[in-house]
Amino acid sequence: MQKTLTMRQGMLVFILAMVGLAVVGSVVQNAWGIYGLAITELLILSFAVIPALLYKVDFKEVFSVKAPSIRQVMGSLLIWFGTYLIVMLVTQVIMYFFPEGFLAVSDSMSDLFSSSAILVALLIVAVMPAICEEMLHRGFILHTLGAQGKWQRVLLMGFVFGVFHLDPYRFVPTALLGMAFTFVMIETNNIIIPMFMHFINNALAVLFSFVESETPLLTQDQLLMTLGTYLVIAATAPFLLMYGTKLIRKPGFKMKTKGKIIAVSVSLLFFLIGGYTLSSLDLNTEPLFISNMSMGVNHETTPHSLPFEVEQKDTYNLNLEMELEQGLGRLSISDSSSLVVFDTTAQQLTLTQGIDLMPGEYTCNIAFIFDEAVEGYGNCTINIRID
Repeated sequence: MQKTLTMRQGMLVFILAMVGLAVVGSVVQNAWGIYGLAITELLILSFAVIPALLYKVDFKEVFSVKAPSIRQVMGSLLIWFGTYLIVMLVTQVIMYFFPEGFLAVSDSMSDLFSSSAILVALLIVAVMPAICEEMLHRGFILHTLGAQGKWQRVLLMGFVFGVFHLDPYRFVPTALLGMAFTFVMIETNNIIIPMFMHFINNALAVLFSFVESETPLLTQDQLLMTLGTYLVIAATAPFLLMYGTKLIRKPGFKMKTKGKIIAVSVSLLFFLIGGYTLSSLDLNTEPLFISNMSMGVNHETTPHSLPFEVEQKDTYNLNLEMELEQGLGRLSISDSSSLVVFDTTAQQLTLTQGIDLMPGEYTCNIAFIFDEAVEGYGNCTINIRID
């Protein structure tokens, strides 16, 4: 029986798993949706178990399972929640700079999670990843990094977990979660605990997807307000992480003074930046233009022309959400000389972008395009806001 695995072996298995995800996982998920995700999770599990069998490792050592104490469960919950607050803060930053891409990813995940009964979604999205992905990451791969220092393993496993999700918008959030799961695994040597944290995290995402099917479209000021709020809330995260760490370790463990100073400093920094962000917002500013339209449309529906006025030259923030059950919607903005400054045609669209406007009168034109006459009316929702 082989006693020690090397980092090279772990990275080889990780690369093979990524190839399997890219080739097989994407195909079965596109074909069968959430049930394809279940097949993908079983594939991930196989990349943990089969190499362990081939390398003849001690399963009890690589996939260490113990009955966790109440103290460890409570500590892992505090560490998860502290990490979750930081993840949500990072998510708000990503949403602020990349709203279109992030919203597209968020809505597609939400649609996938809510495409089946909630108990099925919890099984496939929360239970299976908690077991299968942790067996691969905190089990086999982490075991191959035994020659590395603790924080090297935490950072490397975070990077691996971020890359594993094959999504640039989710890389940092998932990397942070991977670091937290790895830290708890190293401290407890009990894979049940990171599995529990992973389950709680994914179960929450599933529940949110059933409560709200789409991520709401926010203006830049609203995004900044949300970001500032999360900064203030995340000021508690360092203390949650600190006391969670104390609980998962043996009774009598005392946090070093240096660790306490770092926790207080990071907490104060989050609070001050969040407070400054919130205080700098002018929340009473009225939008330059806003229109929320929900109606039935067909080939005979009359176009709409909505006037508005710009008093000063500026780059304004345009937020557009358009969804038609049938046909296409065309939205354009033109000035008093009929010069079109914005134009888009789509059936479903979520858009946030800057738009340069000069002082003067403008018209927002909304028309509907059908290739042929249709019977009845299709639902149409168009929300537009310019700030």
